Amino acid sequence: MVDPITIITTVVPFFKTLTTAKNPLKTSVTIVFENNCSYTLIHPTKYCASGKDVNPPSPIISPGGINTIAAKFEGRNGTMGMLCYQIEGSYGPKNDPYYLIITWRMKRFSQSEFYMNFYESKESPLSGNGNQKEFFYESMHRSNNEGFLLEGKKLRVGGTITNNDSAEIKIFLENHKSPKKRLLRKIRSFLTKKFRKKKTR
Repeated sequence: MVDPITIITTVVPFFKTLTTAKNPLKTSVTIVFENNCSYTLIHPTKYCASGKDVNPPSPIISPGGINTIAAKFEGRNGTMGMLCYQIEGSYGPKNDPYYLIITWRMKRFSQSEFYMNFYESKESPLSGNGNQKEFFYESMHRSNNEGFLLEGKKLRVGGTITNNDSAEIKIFLENHKSPKKRLLRKIRSFLTKKFRKKKTR
């Protein structure tokens, strides 16, 4: 029969190694932005319903590619939270700024999920107290929008997520020209080329 003390002294170091080496029991999410639109994301605010932030979000995400500072959040058994950016120069029907909101919910051994929303507000939606932020998180997490019109230009936002314990959310932003504008541009280009051909004859 094996001595119980031997079992304990063997198991404890095993669990200590398991919980410290590369944090295998922690769940994390990293959020990366690829901004190919003409708008800049500013004034980030965040809310952690569970877990904590490891890397703070980039203070500004300018047009022109992937941001170099990726926000990262992690928790022992999962992480739930929300990241909010003001879209500079964009205003809604009430002339208040638009915000881009990303919510996520990661749990160990379960499907990772995230949602994106656009929200019009005079100030950051995450400026309230803890209870208000929790209520706002729950209300935003399941309501999903696909795009909206900004100052005559349609801003298209898409996203992907990897489904593992170290998930990565990648957000893509781009201007979305309306079909009518694209058609007018093609007609104008065609007429210009036709006029130039006549002129060279």
